Amino acid sequence: MGEQLQVGQAKWDLQQSFQANDGSNSGACARDDFINAVFDTVRGLKPSDLLKLLSTFSDEYSDLVSYSAFLRLVER
Repeated sequence: MGEQLQVGQAKWDLQQSFQANDGSNSGACARDDFINAVFDTVRGLKPSDLLKLLSTFSDEYSDLVSYSAFLRLVER
């Protein structure tokens, strides 16, 4: 039960952090903000794994990352 609470809290923390950096409420935030939010919230994540995630939810030509798609994946 405690682990479920921690996971739920981590999702909430991520969502709040992403939304705080999304002034237009578009479901996307700046690449640096995405990286910082994930590193601050998800303990034990390797930088190489984060870069793989980043490439899945953004493209190399944009500074924006779709955090809404990322959160939908996390919820599964």
